[in-house]
Amino acid sequence: ETLYIPSTDLYRFALFYQNPLSFVTHLFVHVGFFHLVGNLVPLILFAVLLESAVAWYDVVFVFFFSGIVASALFIITTPLVALAGASAGISGILGASLVLRPKHALVLLLAMPLLLNYVVFPSLTYSEQLFSKGLQEKKTLVQQEYKAVVNQTQYNQSPQLQQHAQQLNQTLQRVEQKVETQERGKEREQGIPTDLAVHVYGVIGGLLYLWLFRPALLLSSRKEYVALGQSFVDLADQLGRLFGNKKPEKKNKGRRG
Repeated sequence: ETLYIPSTDLYRFALFYQNPLSFVTHLFVHVGFFHLVGNLVPLILFAVLLESAVAWYDVVFVFFFSGIVASALFIITTPLVALAGASAGISGILGASLVLRPKHALVLLLAMPLLLNYVVFPSLTYSEQLFSKGLQEKKTLVQQEYKAVVNQTQYNQSPQLQQHAQQLNQTLQRVEQKVETQERGKEREQGIPTDLAVHVYGVIGGLLYLWLFRPALLLSSRKEYVALGQSFVDLADQLGRLFGNKKPEKKNKGRRG
């Protein structure tokens, strides 16, 4: 019921070499609200793009295959560091999309930082502030109600009032726990860095999946790369004619007799 999960739950499902199941479970836990949504947006967009080139189950297999391959490489290189998040699986889908649908994937890849930084994250910031404010207001209201009931119990010792005070106390403890989880989650998300290497490992996993299980698609994608390369050549040629190939006009030098 908060935007962040407790750290104990996070590290229980995060990737760690002593837990074989974490090779999969770490793909479904995230350090925070921004991390989760920041992964969901590219996951959805690139998965839809990749599905235009392969079957839907291939998209699922690429996600898990890339995540597991990246997990193995990550544990080999950094065995004492826990890992959480779907970035490896998403990077595998991204890598496969760049191979099979390079034009559209490049457009998405260039547009993604703009979409996240100027649309998604500002919206998340506003939503998170509203949510935190609502929790704090609820905590204040329960505290005030609890104090009022406790004051009443000094003059009225009825069982009903005592029970009501106990219920309010339990509610207050739950709300305080939520507020604490929210604040600690925000601090945790700000303090845990992004690992760039795992993104590279994920791309390797996505390309490896295509090479092992869909080699025919790799061969057929060469045509699109040739067309894309020709487009860049034509663009460079047009820019060269526009800016670089203008020859200065020769001026006739006059003579005096």
